[in-house]
Amino acid sequence: MDKRKEVRRTGLAVQERRTTMRVPFSAVAEIQAIDSDARLRGRTINLSRAGCFIDTLDPSPIETGSIVRVIIKREKLAFRTEAEVLHSQPGRGIGLLFTIIEPEQLRILEKWVPKEADELKGQLRRDRSVDPLARDVLEELIVMLGQTAVLSTSDALTLLRLLGR
Repeated sequence: MDKRKEVRRTGLAVQERRTTMRVPFSAVAEIQAIDSDARLRGRTINLSRAGCFIDTLDPSPIETGSIVRVIIKREKLAFRTEAEVLHSQPGRGIGLLFTIIEPEQLRILEKWVPKEADELKGQLRRDRSVDPLARDVLEELIVMLGQTAVLSTSDALTLLRLLGR
């Protein structure tokens, strides 16, 4: 039996953001295209259980739709997986959707993105007392503040938790 976790794409890339919580996360990242010698280095600015966004200074030589190998290193841990390039923004970075995650790699990812983040995301979506558009805008603002280090990850999660109340 194959124990790898496969993350299935359910449609538009935007849906990834709707189903998993992105948390501010800064770490060194290396990307290598599987079908070419193209390589990129950068830093993650956010991470979820389904993917991440990697800030790169140079335009990406890797095309949207490509399958890549990704290594994200933080402190003494290194998360390794394959991903699909969902979008590339020249001079800004690339968005990745993890495709298959090995069990030992999933444990590393779970240390970085707590399960409570996804549970919190579900609470925010179910709470009908907050206007959905306002909730989305506030959520994005909190994530952006965390990405720019104005807020720590724990502060961002605390604010997102409060938003869900």
